Amino acid sequence: MENRFVLFLVLSLSTKGFAQTNDQNIGWQYGLYPSGKDYTTMSKSKLYGNFANQFKTLNFEHTVELEVDQFDFPFEFSTNRSRAFYAYDFSYAVDLSYALSEFMEFHLEFEPSITSNLENALSSEDIFFYGGAFALMSGQIDSKPFSLKFGIAYSRYLGEPEFLPVLTFFTRISEKLTLKMGFPESEITYRLTPSGTLSAGLEYEGKYVNLSSPFYLKENDPAEKLKWEWTSLNLNYSYDLSKLWSFEVGAGYLLKNDFSLRNEREETLSTIKLDSSPFFSSGIKLMFN
Repeated sequence: MENRFVLFLVLSLSTKGFAQTNDQNIGWQYGLYPSGKDYTTMSKSKLYGNFANQFKTLNFEHTVELEVDQFDFPFEFSTNRSRAFYAYDFSYAVDLSYALSEFMEFHLEFEPSITSNLENALSSEDIFFYGGAFALMSGQIDSKPFSLKFGIAYSRYLGEPEFLPVLTFFTRISEKLTLKMGFPESEITYRLTPSGTLSAGLEYEGKYVNLSSPFYLKENDPAEKLKWEWTSLNLNYSYDLSKLWSFEVGAGYLLKNDFSLRNEREETLSTIKLDSSPFFSSGIKLMFN
């Protein structure tokens, strides 16, 4: 527990440290998933920071995230261990983009991540590497700006790390309305007032967690990895309090919420598909210009 607290503190301070760079923001988000018949209440807390650097035709975008998820494990164990579970996820992502022309950019992304329940000391099994390569085309259709991003990513959008295609089409339909369609996220956004924005979307998300202390099921099979996959519909409202501060509140519905335990050979030992359920979220963001 002491090691886990020290790691949490160090990573939190590291994220806040990016506030010293221009053109960036830091923020905090919280999600609450009320209890269902198969599980008790789940919660997600995330602290994040973003900043960018530009060198002529090269642009670097950096994102640092620390997320802590808490829930009661929806599995029965052969030991007397507690079903309370904490998943810690710290990641640093860098996006390098190069402008090939006025209408075309090339992007490379790299994202090392520490994803574990941290019940034991940190090890190489807790570290995962993700990334991708993308092209971004921009232009106009009937005087309306658009962009098309396409490529391939080694990601955890569906829980298990794997190569997946990524495709996103974005367009501004009017001064107040924008549309983004594709995988892993689609969203429509409407600016209600100069300060207030309403958005609705569909998102695919996942997580692959190392169990630093193996879990033993009733059959005494040791589980060493957790695959977690969810798909959500969401509705969010954000409001700019000033040029520096903004907040958001939201609600949504989990269409899919699946857990799978894997052994050391990454074979599935047990899978539980939880019922669809609503959730609520909130957040605050501090912007630096």
